Amino acid sequence: MRFAKLGPGFQAAFAMAWEAYVDGTVPIGAAILDAEGQVVATGRNRIRSATCPPPQIAGHKIAHAEINAILQVQEDSHPDIRKFTLFTTLEPCPLCFGAIVMDNIRHVAYAARDRIAGATLLADAIRFVRDKRIRFEGPYPVMEGVQIVWHTLFSLQRSGAERLLDAWAVDCPEGVLLGRNPDTAEGLAALMRRGASAEEAFDWTAERLSAQ
Repeated sequence: MRFAKLGPGFQAAFAMAWEAYVDGTVPIGAAILDAEGQVVATGRNRIRSATCPPPQIAGHKIAHAEINAILQVQEDSHPDIRKFTLFTTLEPCPLCFGAIVMDNIRHVAYAARDRIAGATLLADAIRFVRDKRIRFEGPYPVMEGVQIVWHTLFSLQRSGAERLLDAWAVDCPEGVLLGRNPDTAEGLAALMRRGASAEEAFDWTAERLSAQ
């Protein structure tokens, strides 16, 4: 699968994830589409970012991709928000899951699983959430691989990476394996240096996944 074959939701989400990767923060991106399939908001992880456009947040542990997308979409100005879909490159964590619930978004599509912090199982945890009937879709194999490659590369630059990589390798061993390859790190670094687009980075990564 190539970037051009992704729908607009995942194209926007991966564009945000690549922007986060280039910025040196956690490579996760999100996008919210309305009932007509139009992108109404995008967000990316900004935990390690210094600045952000309002009303997004940066430089804080809760500056997650989904949060920054959701902050731009309020029910008062979007009364049909229950028909919206949130696309994210990684399964939402408990923080983002709660924001999805409280913002009344009823459809979520995620590219990759997260055995460390993924919280979609909370959809059945309590009646309040069950009554929302939120529909979750994911993962998607090629997109999962790309996300895990980028996330592996980012995580290897920080302490505690092995716990994350061991968990991700259960579901996506090929992504972790490629992310550990020094040639992958150099290849993506070269793309960054020449200002490559998210489409170029996604396709470059997907091609190498398929060649393994």
